[in-house]
Amino acid sequence: MKSFIEIFVGTWIEKFVGIRNGIEILNGKASLRTLAICGFAWSSLALASPVPSAGNAEKALTPEQHQVQVQKLADTYFARTYLKSLAKKKLADSSFSGHESRVDGREECRPEGRQSCIDAACARLPSYACDDISEIQQIGRACAGNFDGECVTAMCQRLPSYGCDDMSEVSTVAQSCRGNYGGDCVNAVCSHMASYACDDISELQQAASMCQHVDGSCINDVCSRMASYQCDDMQELRQVAQACGGTR
Repeated sequence: MKSFIEIFVGTWIEKFVGIRNGIEILNGKASLRTLAICGFAWSSLALASPVPSAGNAEKALTPEQHQVQVQKLADTYFARTYLKSLAKKKLADSSFSGHESRVDGREECRPEGRQSCIDAACARLPSYACDDISEIQQIGRACAGNFDGECVTAMCQRLPSYGCDDMSEVSTVAQSCRGNYGGDCVNAVCSHMASYACDDISELQQAASMCQHVDGSCINDVCSRMASYQCDDMQELRQVAQACGGTR
């Protein structure tokens, strides 16, 4: 069964390059030329969508119009990203014979080279506070559900040093980071707000909560296509995160 994104992409592809090419793309058989044409079509669609400027305050969007705009921008981002991923796969497949593979069949939970959550958490503690089995187990329980240590690092870097340097504080941060794909989304959300609006544990917990299963690149992409005042507080960024796949 095709996902929403696949159906959404296929519908627009049919409008731009025809039904046959749309079917080829969704079945993974499209040529690089077809994918390039579709990428251009999506770029044109995005550019054709007007973004209100700060100078047009009299034409400010209603909350309902704003939500529709945010969702449309997020859908465009996902469709464009989907096409790019297919193009990369096509290029990679063309570089290898049918008997060769880049992966060995194992599913990697943590991207190669990234620090684990336990390592990131222990790095915030004095060495004597994370050097016996009971302490490591406590950190391990707090880290359950973390893909890596990037979110812990991102949150602690935005807190005062004294706000992330004991077992209780670090455990709270790690628990808040569950379901985050690294620290990109938390950094993206906080970068669009004033620094004082994202520098205590309650604010960062809100950011991490809305970032569960959200790609930070989607946050940045959507906000870059909107007027800055439409994407600079927690409520507005929560709408963006939800449009980007978040559930909180």
